[in-house]
Amino acid sequence: MQRKVARSEAEVKRLERDVQRRESDSKRAGERLQEQDKTIAELQKQLQELQSGQSGGQH
Repeated sequence: MQRKVARSEAEVKRLERDVQRRESDSKRAGERLQEQDKTIAELQKQLQELQSGQSGGQH
């Protein structure tokens, strides 16, 4: 009986570590997405500024 308990405890600890690792990975992925969103917004702004400058210069 004690062996089963020990095995179950070891399994629970392993699963807890796995969950923590996945949460950490998920957090890092979320941070990367936020960084990419910021970069995309900056690039879109630059593109709009360039397009405004081109249309203004053609008139």
